[in-house]
Amino acid sequence: MSKQRFSCWLFLVLVAQGFWCPRGQCAAEKLSQRCSLQVGEFKRAYRLYVPPTYDGSTPWPLVLVFHGRFQNTRDVERMADFTTEADRQRFLIAYPIGIHGHWNDGRKVMPIGGARNYDDVGFVKALLAHLTATMTVDPNRIYATGMSNGGMFVQRLACELSGTFAAIGPVSGTLPSDIAPRCAPQEPVSVIEFHGTKDAYTHWQGGTIRALGGRTLSVPQTISHWRRVNGCSGQAQIAYLAHHDPEEDATKVRWERSSPCHGGSEVVLYSVEGGGHTWPGGEEDHSLPFLGRVTHDVSASQTILDFFVQHPKSTQDSMAPLPLPQTPTDRHQAPTPPLVPLPVLSRLLSSPFTLASEWIGAVLSLGGVSEADEIP
Repeated sequence: MSKQRFSCWLFLVLVAQGFWCPRGQCAAEKLSQRCSLQVGEFKRAYRLYVPPTYDGSTPWPLVLVFHGRFQNTRDVERMADFTTEADRQRFLIAYPIGIHGHWNDGRKVMPIGGARNYDDVGFVKALLAHLTATMTVDPNRIYATGMSNGGMFVQRLACELSGTFAAIGPVSGTLPSDIAPRCAPQEPVSVIEFHGTKDAYTHWQGGTIRALGGRTLSVPQTISHWRRVNGCSGQAQIAYLAHHDPEEDATKVRWERSSPCHGGSEVVLYSVEGGGHTWPGGEEDHSLPFLGRVTHDVSASQTILDFFVQHPKSTQDSMAPLPLPQTPTDRHQAPTPPLVPLPVLSRLLSSPFTLASEWIGAVLSLGGVSEADEIP
C-alpha cells in the first residue's frame, strides 16, 4: 500500500471513529485530505473535506465540487470557499480531480491528453460508491456543482446518472450541445445556475467555446431544457437582487425561478449582468483580468448550499420553494441581457488560437495542472 493510500485509509478510519480532528484543528485550518481511488486502469484522485462536527452517527449530505479546465482542487477550494458553508450547513465536500485538469463533459472537441476518451462518468460512479461505503452519506442528498468545464460536466452527470443527484449547481457552464439531444433523465433534478452575460469563454448566447472548442447551448436554452425535463409549468418568477456597492461593482444580478416542477423540483437562474467567467462572491484575480468581473451581490457558494438544503431527492414533494431573495426589485418581464463583448476581449476573440494560448499560459502559470495528473 502506497504512503498516500495508507494516509487516506487512516484518515477515513479516524473520521469514522470521530478522532481525526483533535481540539478543533480542522475547523481552524479548514483541512481537506487528498485520496486516490483505482478506477479501471487509472488511479484517480480527489480531496475530501469533513467538518469537525461530523461523527458518522447520522447520514450527512454530500456535495461533489468539480474544478474548471486547467484548475486544481486547491484553486476551486480557494475560489469558492465551500468549507465555511459546509461547517455551517453540515455537508461533506468532495473535490474530484480531472486527468490533465480536464473533465470529459461530452463535447466533441480536440482531446487534451486523450481526455475525450476518459470515462469520467464512471469515475464519479466509482467515487460515490466508495464514499457511501466509507462515510455515512444520505443517498437522498447527493449534489454536484462545478465551474466552467466542471459546470458542463455537472450538466452531463445530471443527464446520464438519473436518480443519483437531487440537485446540481453549475457556474459558467451550460449544457454541451452534443449531449443535449439525449439528455432525458427519468427522475427530476433541481437546477440552480449562475452565469455572467459577458462571459467570454462559455458565452451567454451559446455556440462555439473559443478556448479549445466545442459547442454549448445558450443560457436561455439550457434553462428551457431543464424546465422541460422537470415538467415545470407556469411563468417564471423574476426579480433583481439589491445592489450593494454600485461604485465598485458594475454588475447587477437577476434572479429567475421556474416552479412548480415535477417532484417538487425547481429550476433557478442567477444572471449576472456584466459578469464574466467568474465565481459570484468569490475572489477576484486581478492577474487574470480577461476573465471579467466578479459580482459581490450574491455568494454562489452560500446560495448553492442553501438551495441544496431545500431540495433533497426523496422529500421534494413536501418541500416548500425557496423564498424570494432578500430586498429584490421586482420585474414583470426579464430584460434582455447585454451581450456586447469587452473591447479588449473582442479583439482577442477574433483569433481563437490567440485566446486559447493566452488562457492556457495564464492558468499554467498558476501551476493549476500539477495536481491533476493522476494517470498510471
